[in-house]
Amino acid sequence: MDDHTPPTPATPAPTPAKKPRRWSRRVAIGLVATGFVIGGAAWYLGRETTLQMIAERVARSTGGKLTLSGVRGSLYGAMHIDRIVWRTDEQLAIATNIDLKWSPRQLLSKGIAINSLHAADLRMETLKETDEKTKMPASLASPFPISLDDARLAKATFVSKGAATEITNVRMRLHGDKLQWQLRDAAATTPRGQLAANGNIAAARPFKLDATASLSQAKVGPGATPAQLKLRAGGDLNLTTLDATGNAGRAGGEARLTLSPFADIPLRTMNLNARNIDPGFFNPALPTADLTLTVAAKLDDARAISGSVNLVNDGPAGTIDQQRLPLRAFRGQLGGNLDAMRLADVLIDFGDAGRFTGSGSVQRGKDEEGLGAANFALHTDRFDLKGIHGSMKPTKIAGDIAVANVGKVQTLDVKLVETGLVGSGLRLSAHAKLENNVVDVPEARLSAGNGSIALSGSAKLLDDKAFKVTANASRFNPAALGDYPQADINALVNAKGVLAPAWKVNTDFTLRPSRLFDQPLSGRGKLAADAKHVSGVDADLALGQNTVNLKGSFGAPGESLAWHVDGRNLAALRSDLYGALLVQWRRHRHDGQSTHHFCGRREWPRLGGGTTQGQYQQPARERRSLAGRRRRCALCRRQGGRHHGTLQSRRLW
Repeated sequence: MDDHTPPTPATPAPTPAKKPRRWSRRVAIGLVATGFVIGGAAWYLGRETTLQMIAERVARSTGGKLTLSGVRGSLYGAMHIDRIVWRTDEQLAIATNIDLKWSPRQLLSKGIAINSLHAADLRMETLKETDEKTKMPASLASPFPISLDDARLAKATFVSKGAATEITNVRMRLHGDKLQWQLRDAAATTPRGQLAANGNIAAARPFKLDATASLSQAKVGPGATPAQLKLRAGGDLNLTTLDATGNAGRAGGEARLTLSPFADIPLRTMNLNARNIDPGFFNPALPTADLTLTVAAKLDDARAISGSVNLVNDGPAGTIDQQRLPLRAFRGQLGGNLDAMRLADVLIDFGDAGRFTGSGSVQRGKDEEGLGAANFALHTDRFDLKGIHGSMKPTKIAGDIAVANVGKVQTLDVKLVETGLVGSGLRLSAHAKLENNVVDVPEARLSAGNGSIALSGSAKLLDDKAFKVTANASRFNPAALGDYPQADINALVNAKGVLAPAWKVNTDFTLRPSRLFDQPLSGRGKLAADAKHVSGVDADLALGQNTVNLKGSFGAPGESLAWHVDGRNLAALRSDLYGALLVQWRRHRHDGQSTHHFCGRREWPRLGGGTTQGQYQQPARERRSLAGRRRRCALCRRQGGRHHGTLQSRRLW
């Protein structure tokens, strides 16, 4: 046999079986699980209870400063909050009925996109003034884009020191990002007119600014042009320039202010030019004039101050009773620095009536608080009151008016004496002090001839603004001042009350034996009153044979005020007026209506010759038939007259 037997071929290793693919199933399971988690989270975040929980946690994180109530809606769309309150020691802000709609799907593309933000009411009240200086922020950049397409506020009320300012129909659009903030189409209705504004401010220091605003008069008469003020702000928050132009009727003007908003004294420069200013245009009760005003002021980096004021009246000269403004010119110069400021070359020129000249200064230490030590005085050598009002007597008054400040106390002293007419004795002296927001007038006295009027009182400028006033007249004769009735008045008047939150006053008077129109005059009375109610009225007046009596209350349901007039000699009031009048009048208040009850008889007074006698009867156009309610009263029966019914009308007060 052959020893070289061929080797037996090796048996190949078996091929391993392929494992089943499980990754697709795991991915599917993961996707499904993720979907469940995302869906659950979406469901959880969309619940109203989740929104309420988030609002509660946000409020708790403020330490009780923020309160949210009535939270409804979803994080995915519309939200509603009944009331938001933010309260600190210095500020209180309350917003009501807030509705917000936004688009969370735009978070990745546009940032926070708020479609609308509407609120019914916002009230902001300053609870306590703070001396803390406002600092310029480090940045205004938003970490992500924010856009507000439609913001509306029905009413906003701002309260400070008891005074409230209301703004309505506020609308705006707002956009902010890392580069800038943009305000567009802002509008509001203010007590002064319609406000509109647009502007941009950079998000990084020094915060470059570009903004415009306008204020237009809302209501004007037929054919009149509405008054308008236009503003433009530029520069940045280190140094801001503000340009203004305005017009109202014939009056117009321009102004430029340079401000450092975060400096100790923000105003750096001011230039104002105004012309054709007529006080009578703004209020027909004021005298007319044609005023031109120029003001210039500057504060430099060395704290030096310079400036001037110049006011000229180019209108016709005249007196107040002629509806003319007696003032012809006013001017003054400002100089020095913030530590020692002076006011020089002050002139107040009243034309033919005379002039006042004066000067003043302010000294303020480096660490001194408040205004510092200040003094300002005006002096006149000759002042004629007849040049102010035509009914006054010609005078030659000389004297001084001085204002001073020491620490936190301000004082006013007036000493004016008549030097022209022998025996006239016209003299005015007064001293007043303001300290800790309380005005105190120990005495102010006007003497004329042998008579005088003395006034004293005090008033608080804060809190309830309580006041107290006493006036005492002794042998005062108005004719000593000018073309006024001869009299000899001896009277005492007391009044006290408060002006906030609503005014309320109690007053009483006593007329000691006096004379008016060459007739004996006497009386006394008292009453209490507020904005809605008059009570405790009890007054009697007698002039010669004529008397008036008032008694009762009015304003609250069920109250009545009675008048009794007995004019036996009306000629005591005017020489060309004669006759007699006897009237009883009672005014009731019931169910929101006023009821007037008249009874009386009179001998008709007439101007000129002849006499007419008759019974007083209310004109037919004012009477209303009230059948079944007519009856004779004691006055009617006593005078032989007849009762003329009852006049009913809507509430008059």
